[in-house]
Amino acid sequence: MDYNFLKMKNTIIKLNILLIFAILFPIHVFSQSIQTTTGVGIDDLTRKYIQANAKVKTIMGFRVQIFFDSGNSSRNTAESVRSKFKAKYPSIDAYLTFKEPNFRVRVGDFRTRHEARGFLSKIQLDYPNAFVIQDEINLPGLNIPDNSENKEN
Repeated sequence: MDYNFLKMKNTIIKLNILLIFAILFPIHVFSQSIQTTTGVGIDDLTRKYIQANAKVKTIMGFRVQIFFDSGNSSRNTAESVRSKFKAKYPSIDAYLTFKEPNFRVRVGDFRTRHEARGFLSKIQLDYPNAFVIQDEINLPGLNIPDNSENKEN
């Protein structure tokens, strides 16, 4: 009886391996034949994907809101808050926006709430009412080193 059980178990294992091979092999063959059947290759599709996503300039992230007000002088006050912030923190972007009826100043382009909270703790004395808020942020630039200086002629 143990012999029949082992024989059946081996048969099931062989069938599973055959099934996996039968599924994966056509995918491999199909991916190689895309160029010939559709006239569009993987490289072309990748290039189109990159071109379409090159237009995306923002992602969801976090900013620190340092000012929020409405009223007759709120625009001037917001501009003043923004310019004073930029003078003190020139490396951090500051954004003045108007969403009726309020002007607001938000600063930074932080990918994580943790990064935004870290910056908030640095400016908390200057802006005691500031808080972290989820917002659409500009994509951070890539720091790609220029290898042309390291190449030997």
